[in-house]
Amino acid sequence: MWLRVATKKESIFGQDISWPYIDGEYYIEKFFDESLIDKLEKDYFLETVWKLCDSTIDWYDCDFFDVNQSKKIISWLEKKLTTNDAELEEFYMTLLEYANIAVVNNTGFVMDF
Repeated sequence: MWLRVATKKESIFGQDISWPYIDGEYYIEKFFDESLIDKLEKDYFLETVWKLCDSTIDWYDCDFFDVNQSKKIISWLEKKLTTNDAELEEFYMTLLEYANIAVVNNTGFVMDF
């Protein structure tokens, strides 16, 4: 399970086929233990992302989030970031950081479960 954010547009591929992905040399990524999936599921994470971003991401899936979707996630996370679980907090803080990087660099980020 990982998050990856493009720091330059040169690392975003596949936009011409409507299935963007991030690769190349201009990205940052962080890996998380798959045990986090259970915690995210209990926190209704996917349902929230579906609603906010009109995304179809699911467990054991991958999806690209553009600048507009990143802004929606930032707005949601800035209100949400209170949890008593260190592992969830680390994920949410990283997601917030990566969404902000995507907005600043006009790129996007990928979630892969």
